[in-house]
Amino acid sequence: MWRPILITTLMISSIYARSNRVKDVATSCDKNSISIQLEMEKPFKGLVFSKDFSRECRVQGQMHPKVSIQLPSNACGVRTSTLNTTVEEPGDNDVLYYTVELIVQMDRQLQQSSDQEIIVRCKLQPRAVRISSSALEGVIKSKLQEMTGQEGKRTRTGRNRHGWEQTAEMEQRQLLLESARAWMELAPTVAGTEPATVEVGQPTRLLIQCTLPVGVGLRVTNCIAHDGLGEASQKLLDEAGCPIDEAIFDKPTLHRHKQKGEIESSDLELVNELNLPLDKSDPDYVIKNMMTYQHAVTTFAAFKFPDRAKLHLSCGIELCKGVCPHIDCKSLQKPQHTKDGLVRKARLDKEARGLVIDRLEVYNSIEVLAPNIELEDEASIRGSKRANGDEEFVRGFSPGDKTICLSPGKMALAFCILGIIFLCAIAIAFASLVRARRRDTREPIHTSLSFYTGSKSMFSSSGSSSSGLSGSKLLLTDSPYLDHHSSSSNNWPYNRAF
Repeated sequence: MWRPILITTLMISSIYARSNRVKDVATSCDKNSISIQLEMEKPFKGLVFSKDFSRECRVQGQMHPKVSIQLPSNACGVRTSTLNTTVEEPGDNDVLYYTVELIVQMDRQLQQSSDQEIIVRCKLQPRAVRISSSALEGVIKSKLQEMTGQEGKRTRTGRNRHGWEQTAEMEQRQLLLESARAWMELAPTVAGTEPATVEVGQPTRLLIQCTLPVGVGLRVTNCIAHDGLGEASQKLLDEAGCPIDEAIFDKPTLHRHKQKGEIESSDLELVNELNLPLDKSDPDYVIKNMMTYQHAVTTFAAFKFPDRAKLHLSCGIELCKGVCPHIDCKSLQKPQHTKDGLVRKARLDKEARGLVIDRLEVYNSIEVLAPNIELEDEASIRGSKRANGDEEFVRGFSPGDKTICLSPGKMALAFCILGIIFLCAIAIAFASLVRARRRDTREPIHTSLSFYTGSKSMFSSSGSSSSGLSGSKLLLTDSPYLDHHSSSSNNWPYNRAF
């Protein structure tokens, strides 16, 4: 009879004793942010935060099984990547994802073994990386008019053909606008699994990919590395696209493609003008004739900021009408001391940029580890402190060094107890002093006249006296102040008459 009850009790206790876990994850994302909703098995009171951003990018549970967190796409360790990183160079049509590592901390203050680390991915819609540019729309419209004009000369127009052409042109324009995209890839040169991680000094590839109309070029400018919050940053490329320090980050090189085969800049022409056979029934006919895939790539040695493991990079893209002219960074970096030199430099800057029709921004992040540097720093600190004889400071709070660690509350309680003990000691000392003084007041006070005995005065009259003296007699006792004794008159230093 008692066995079923015991088994049921154990099962219920095991259910309640089991730690809280993530039950389900739901995501939604757009160009600017990613929203994540976690469903827990039990009401949640802890913290959910992005890895390496425990104070800035977090949300606190409100004793409810569901908790939601929203993170910006350009900070807090959010990474943009393809799901398959085994290929050396991602294609233009690969599906992109937002990836972020979340820490589910079951308690608000403490980190425990029951805490979970989960990787959350959100599939990006094509419109999330679409280029929204009125200038680009104007270029596409003019290119379509050129194409339809050439087609119209070779074909016979009918009465209702004009309206049909307008509808077809609008559909083609919308299709081209949706295919114009730009994004940044940040990954190690050796393909691996996501989320990608590199170590300090490991070769890392920055790849900016764009799908642009034919006749529109790009230039990469204003590249900045930051820690994900803007607290620490380092400029890599200036406004002209020239590197600030080539030892850290070099200028990206530009490549243009038609399909997948790389071509030279001089070969960048309309596919129609190359007299290639085209299938007009192909739904991608317009895209193949109007759009081209371009990318800018550079390789650099991975670096990081001391306080963060996540490295965020942000770069600007200038869209030029035609191919963006090449900028001679060495000539721009030469000092210009005269007024004419400054004017020439300003004119050179303006002319070298070409006709810029619009500017975009792309960004991404990657985790950078520095195990060797951290170990070397710790060893160097220990060595220097040991040389100075301050090894105790280096050991810090290591176990077994007889160091007592107290929380602020316990420290305040300890000070209160010590204060009470101090006040008690003062009270006991004061009471002892008062008691001693009272004891002294009860005892007789000995003065220099204490050698006179009796209750009478030192001169007393007597009616009958055997002495020949008529009057009074003086009674003397032994006194240490007079250096004599009454029993022997020989001890007097000289004779006195009484």
